[in-house]
Amino acid sequence: MSCQTNGEEITNITVVELQAELAKPDAIQLVDVRTPAEWQKGTVKGAMKINVLGDDFVAEVEKSVNKEKPVYVYCRSGRRSMKAAKILAKKGYKVYNLIGGYKAWVKETKVEEPCHETNPPIKKVENGKLSLSIGKTPTTFLTHNS
Repeated sequence: MSCQTNGEEITNITVVELQAELAKPDAIQLVDVRTPAEWQKGTVKGAMKINVLGDDFVAEVEKSVNKEKPVYVYCRSGRRSMKAAKILAKKGYKVYNLIGGYKAWVKETKVEEPCHETNPPIKKVENGKLSLSIGKTPTTFLTHNS
C-alpha cells in the first residue's frame, strides 16, 4: 500500500516484507525515528537511530542516510515514522514506512525487549536456589554446595 504526499510516494510495508528486505545484504537503510528513551527498550538490529522529534533530524538524515538507496523508517506504532517518511520523501528519498512500528515488529517476530547494561539481570540466592530475571523471563536454578 502506498500514499502520495506532495508528489512523492511513501510505501507502507508489513513486518514480513521488512524481514525479507533485511535478509538481503546491504539492500536497505533502516532508521528508527523514536526517542533515545525508546531505543533503550530495544531496536531492530542494524537500524540507525535518528530521533524525528529532534531539532537536528534533517541534518542527521542528510549526514547518515544515502539518497541512492531505499530508506525504511519505523517508530513505536507508525505515526511518527509517517511524519519522518513525509520529510524524507520531500527531500527526494525513496521511503518505506513500517505499518504498526516497533510494536508490530515485536509482536510479529516474537522478540522480547532486550536486557541492557542499565537494566542488568536480577540475581537472587535463597534456600540453595539461584534466581535470574532477564527481561520478562524469571528462571530458577538449584545450586549445589560441595
